[in-house]
This record gives sequence, C-alpha cells and structure tokens, in this order.
Amino acid sequence: MTPGAAPEASLAGMARRLGLGALELESLVHGALRLPALAPGLLAELQALARDDPGQEAAALHTWLEEQLQRPELRPLIATASPQLLQYWEGGGKDDAARGALLRYLLRAASRCTPVGLLAWAAAARFDAPEGCWPDLRALPIRVAGLQANTGHRRVLASERVLARRGNRIVAAEAHSQEEALLDFREELWRELRGIHPDRGRSPVQEQLVRVRLLDTVAQPELTERFLKPGEVDSFQGVTAAVVAETVPLPASVRRAIAHRALALLSCQSLPDSARRLRTYHRLFRDRFTDEWVCAAELADPLISGLPAPWEADLEPPSPADEARARWLATVYHRGMAAGGRAVLEDDELSRFAAPAAREVPVADGFEAGCLLVASSQADLERGAFTLVPGSLHGSGAPHRSLGRFLGCLPQTFRDEVLGHQRTWEGERGALHAEVVWTRADSPPSLRWAAHAWSSEVICNGAPRMASRRRVLPEDVMVRAAPEGFVFALRDGTPLVLHQGHMLAPRASPRVARLLLELAMEGARHPGGFDWRELGNLPRLPRLTWRGQILCLARWRPGGPYSRERAGALRDWREANGVPRVVCLVENERRLPIDLESHWGRTELLRASRSAAASCYLEEAPWLEEATARTVVCEVVPSFRRRLPAPAPRQQRPPTDGTRIHRQWRSFTLFADEAAQRRLLVALRPMLPASPGDWHYVRFQEGPRRLVRLRWRGESPLDRFESLLDLALEHGATDVRQETFRPETFRYGGADALDAALRVFTWDSDSALGSWGAGREPERLLIETGAVMAAYLELLLGRAAGAAACRERSRRTEVAPLIRRIRARQDLLERLGRDAPPRALVELLRAWRDATPNAGPREALSFTHMAANRRLGSRRGQESVALALAETLLQARMRAEPQSSR
Repeated sequence: MTPGAAPEASLAGMARRLGLGALELESLVHGALRLPALAPGLLAELQALARDDPGQEAAALHTWLEEQLQRPELRPLIATASPQLLQYWEGGGKDDAARGALLRYLLRAASRCTPVGLLAWAAAARFDAPEGCWPDLRALPIRVAGLQANTGHRRVLASERVLARRGNRIVAAEAHSQEEALLDFREELWRELRGIHPDRGRSPVQEQLVRVRLLDTVAQPELTERFLKPGEVDSFQGVTAAVVAETVPLPASVRRAIAHRALALLSCQSLPDSARRLRTYHRLFRDRFTDEWVCAAELADPLISGLPAPWEADLEPPSPADEARARWLATVYHRGMAAGGRAVLEDDELSRFAAPAAREVPVADGFEAGCLLVASSQADLERGAFTLVPGSLHGSGAPHRSLGRFLGCLPQTFRDEVLGHQRTWEGERGALHAEVVWTRADSPPSLRWAAHAWSSEVICNGAPRMASRRRVLPEDVMVRAAPEGFVFALRDGTPLVLHQGHMLAPRASPRVARLLLELAMEGARHPGGFDWRELGNLPRLPRLTWRGQILCLARWRPGGPYSRERAGALRDWREANGVPRVVCLVENERRLPIDLESHWGRTELLRASRSAAASCYLEEAPWLEEATARTVVCEVVPSFRRRLPAPAPRQQRPPTDGTRIHRQWRSFTLFADEAAQRRLLVALRPMLPASPGDWHYVRFQEGPRRLVRLRWRGESPLDRFESLLDLALEHGATDVRQETFRPETFRYGGADALDAALRVFTWDSDSALGSWGAGREPERLLIETGAVMAAYLELLLGRAAGAAACRERSRRTEVAPLIRRIRARQDLLERLGRDAPPRALVELLRAWRDATPNAGPREALSFTHMAANRRLGSRRGQESVALALAETLLQARMRAEPQSSR
C-alpha cells in the first residue's frame, strides 16, 4: 500500500480477503465494540494483518480505529472493549503464533499512547504472552515497575472490575485528553502491581520498588488537579482511602506513607483561609480526625504533640485583612511553584528593593530584627513599593507578636511617632498595625498605619500589651476536622486561631542545627555574633548571607539518583549526622540542587562551604518534607545586622573583541569520564536546538578531571537546570556547573566571523556525535577525525599550506608507530583522499573563509584542534596523530588529482 493511500482502500482489501463488503467490515468493527460475539472476527483479521503485513496496513487500520473511537457515540463503548478482548483471548485464542502476532500489533498500538493504544495495552498486558514478547513489553513508554524483575511471571495487570471502574471514569469525563487518559491508566497500573505475585510474597527489593512507584503515583500534581476541584475535597479523600484500602499486601507503614504523600498535596493547593498551614502539620494522621472533637494532647502526630508547650493563641477569628494578606502570599508562593523550581524572588529582584531596606538601619546590640516582605501586587514589588512587616527571629514573624521589641531598635523619631498615635488607637477602640516602610535608598524610613489589620494587640504608653492573648496548653486545646480545614477551640468552646508560623518540629530541629554546625566548622560564612547552638529553637533559620543581610529561603526538591548498593550506608550516615538529603547550593551564577546521599554531593557541599564565592545553602524545609518535585515554596525574610559591609562596586569593563558575552546562550560544564561523556552527549543530542550555529560542545581536561562544556542558544527542553542535572547523573556525570559563555573570537577570525564559526562548531559537534552513535572502532574514528581535519585545512589554507601546518604540529616521536600502522591501510587512505569533503562542510567553511579573508595558520589550526578535541578528547598525543593523518590525507588528495586528470 502506498503511503498516501486512504484507510478505506486498506479496509476494502481486508474485506475482500474476508469475503465481506466494506460496509460489512465497518459494521464488524463497530459491532466488535458492542457485542462480544463479533469480537473474534475483528481480532482474527488483526492477527492476519500482524502476520502478513505488520507495517503499513496494520498502521492504517489503527488510524481508522482511532478516528472511529473519537466519535462521541462510540466513546462510552471504550469501557467494555477490554473485557471483550479478554473474553475472546481466554476463551478461544489458543494458537501461540497468532497470539504472539496480535500481541506485537497491540504493543505497537500502545506505544502511540492513543485511546486505541490504551485499550491495546489493557488487553495485551493481561494476556499470557509468549516469552519472546517481553522485550517489547518492557520497551513501552509507560514505565511498568516490576516487569524487569519478574519477567517469568505473565500476570501483571488488573482484574475486569478495575478495568470497568476505569472505563466508567472515562465515560464520565466529557473532554478527556489522551494525556489524562494515560495518567489515569498509569495510576491504575501502579495500584494493581500487587497482582504481580499473587501466590507468593515479594522480596524486599520488589517491596521497595512497589512502594516507590505507589508513592510516585499518588504524588502526581496532575492527579491532584483533577481531584481537587472546588467542593471536591471529600472525593479526593475518598480516592486516597481507596488507594490505601486496595493495597492490601502492603505493610501499614507504606499505607500511611501513601496517605501522607496524598494529603501533602492537599495542603499545597490554593489557600482559602489560614487552615492550609495547619492541614500541613496534620497530614500524617488525617484519618484520625473526624467531625468529633479530639484533644490535641492525645494526638499521635509528633508534629503536634511534640511542640513546645504552652502554645500562644489568639481568641478571636482572623480579620478580613488577615485573609487578604494570606491570599496574596499564596499567589506569590504558587508563582514560584509554577516557575518549575525557580525561586519566587530572584537575585535581580532582590537588588531592586532589598538592598535599600538594608542600608543604615540602627539595630540594638545582640538583637536580630526580622521583617516580612509584603506588597499589594507583583508590580509594586518589582518597582520597590513594598512593605517590611517587622517581626523577630524568636517569634513567629507575625508583627503583632514582636512590634514592641522592634520599636526599641528604631530611632527616637520613630518611637515618638508611635507614641503620638496612642490616643488614636484608644479612641477607635481597635488596634493599629505599624508597618515600617523604606521607599528609597537615600531617604529615611517612614511608618505606615493600617487600622483594619491584626486586631489582637494594642500599645499603651509605648509598651506592647497583649490585650486578647493568653497562653494555652495542648491539654486545653480541642481540634476537629471540618470541610474548611482544621478547627481549634478551647474546652469551653472559645475559638482559637493558632499562629505557628513556620515553626519547626523538635524532631526536625536538631538535624538542621547539626547540619549548619557542620558547615560552620567547615568554614561556612555566617553572620557575626550569631549563636549557632540555638538554631534548633528558632522558628526561622538563616540560610543565605547576601550583601550583608541574611535571607531565609526554604525550598524542597525531592529525588536524586543514588547508588542502590550504597543507599543503606549513606542513609545511616545521614541520620546519624542529621544531614538532610537534598540541599541547594548557590555559588555566583551557579544553582545546583545536590543529593547528599551521593558521595560527590556531600563532597561538593563541604568544598563550597570553604569557598568565599559560595553564598547560599538551602536545606530541606521540614514542613514540606513530603512535597513533590514540582512543589517549590520559597519565602524571603531579611534579618539585619548592626554593621553592614558596603557592597564592592563592580568594575565595568568595556566589551572587547575577544570577550564578547552572549547572554542568550546557556553554558554548562559536565564532569565525567570519557565513556560517560559519550553516553551523555549522544543522549542529549535530540534535545538540543536543530538550527545550525545554536549549539556545540567542547571537551577539556583539568588535572585528573575530565569535563565537557555544552552550550546552546535559544529555547531547549534542557533550559530547566533540574532536567539537565537528572540526565547528567543518569549517564554517569559527577558534577554539573553553570557558567558564562565567553567566546574567544580572536582564535577564529575575530568577532565578525563568530556566527560562521558557530555554524561550523554545530556541524562538527553533530558529526562527531554521529560517529559515536554509530559505534566506530577507535582506529576508524581516528582516521575519520584525520579526514575531517584535512578537509578543514584544505578549505581554509589550501592543500600545500595545510600539509605544511600539519608537519609543523605533528613532529612528535610518540605518534610515529601509530602513524606507520595506520599508513599500512593504504587503500582506505587513498579512498579518503579521493573523496570530496561533505557539501555542508564546504559551504560553512567557505562562508567562514569569506568572512575572514585574513585567516592564517593560527585560525586554521584552532579549528582543527577543536575538531580533534570533540572526537578524540584531550589525551596526550592524539591531536598530533590526527594532524599527521590529516597531512597524509592531504598528500593523498594531491597525488590523486593529477592521476584523475589523465
């Protein structure tokens, strides 16, 4: 069948072979989805197609089936297709060859991730497949956990009850995309993995694998978005309960972990009120809460029962201003989540409004005054119209708790202004909230008053008085679960609003303190006069020293590959030393999430702690320890020291011809051995830009470490640094660093010739990766490299000058035996000498030569050096070998030209 033939032609041929008309065949296909009695006829035809022509006709039938299944009247029938296929397979199909042929077709259909493919996968994975089909089964894009460890067992998927439940969900969704269908199906797949070994228990490795996959599935943000629609909290809890209840073979700890992960997602949704924070603290034991009141002291949750007693609570519900501020902060948080792992406030944003606020602020001796950045909109935030809400490192950060102590740190002018508003507060019978605002760097701070803010504190005679605050004990607090969240009250029914802020659990505080103490002993920079031993008692921890101020940033990024055989020992070390698993290191322009369960991760962290350039350590936030990879919550809280060092002025050097910086480029240095470099670059090639001149790579060696610098321009799937990090570690890289691309244009003919040189670099990089991907032998690769370098020299300098340049650079004794051995393959050299360079290379190099008419041996040898570097690396002598080969090939071409002219 020709590629452009319509599916009807293929169907007509199928009909003739079956002795049916085209309309009868169409009815047969539709009827197979409706009546089980007609299914064998369609499946027999599919078997015949898979045996006779597994390519074009089967693909045409698949396309036609897919189009038919998209019809609205046929969509409800998808739910019953899989049971019918199973009924036919288990009842009548006994021919192993026919079953294998049908399975291969269904696997090809499933690999397209279409509705037909999902049906095919649902049927094929349940079949007792022949042993030879399991490689195809494992190669599906849907990652099936456990198949590789259980290839001898052929019962993998769910029962007909599960498939029917999934079909009902698809029917209920009017606009169900293919991606959502695939996501739902993967959820069902992980849930039914317990059926891999129904007749015997799992090994510990299999148990761990199932646990990881189940947790990964429940924690998918897409699933949360589907189930967490307005008014559907009960539905989400029902799904969570179903997951926990249906995984019967799993131990209780795994079931609790699944509920833990699912409810963590619930707490990361939109923030309708202040209950989200409390829901986060109670997520581990959500099933313990009902609509009945429970004493807080009786809860098994260590995050609640272990909090320092007594608590502090407000006896009034929050005011509307509280809710408005909470909604705005939630918008800022979720903007950071949607940014795919980037901080909410980047360094450039901080420099616009944080630096003016940190200048010339008088602070009392031995006191750390904290502030919270608040603004009415993101636009106000960016132009500097923000508010610094005064807080304290020893309080929760709420201004009504620490305003009195903060006033003692301000000049007398501000204290007089506060006292001047005393009668106003008492006359209005309410509370005013003071906000300290810095508008410009060259102006003093001013006070702004809000009469409708926090209503729990009044100030009389210049001293704070907690008029409606009292200290409560956990034994006096009652809690119950409500649709709007957790509700707290005293035993007499008085409502409570708990202000816990980001209070750390006592269980988590010591390990954070030990980590920072270890960094301090290793030379990490921290503010002077700060008592590191008390970190375990602080609700906010300093994470970053930035331009003389401490910024508290909290970020969680789970995951990270690590060696399975060393996982146990590393985990024990981490628990014994209190080191969190994932930290994020910021050093100059480098942002690197590292996994402390890997040896290189811990080494890199301790190395950076001794460096003056390393300025930021982000450790895990205990209140987010079960968030997903896409969940990023960042909060910035500057804490001012008494004496702030003046920032060093930057030296503005005019751009020169040799140091022009291209800001649109991404440049990363990957540390790996030579074999890992090849695997990594070949794997990354399909993700890089396709346009010539938009990407290339260079290989180097710095001492014992080998590295490769990968650069690209424009958009690429690798623009997210986390994805590049995951790919690099997957293929054996030991480190990843982000750098600035500063091309040495003088080496390639000047700035005017840079664009042409970059196109040559792209072609050369792509050609080298093609040679690697084809699995060339080392000797063959060396000869091909010499041919490419000969083409460079021939087009840039001419044959005679190119041969002379080769001789000048290749006179080394260590390469002579290898050159003699390669020259023995005279037939191959003569053929390479007669072959013309590829047209693409000719055009690119001619463009470069036209752009740089004054190019000489320096530029030409720089290009040849780069060509050898990409293919051969930087081992000693290889460049000289390649240059010697290039001379041989140039001479062969010079000899071949007179012979061909005869």
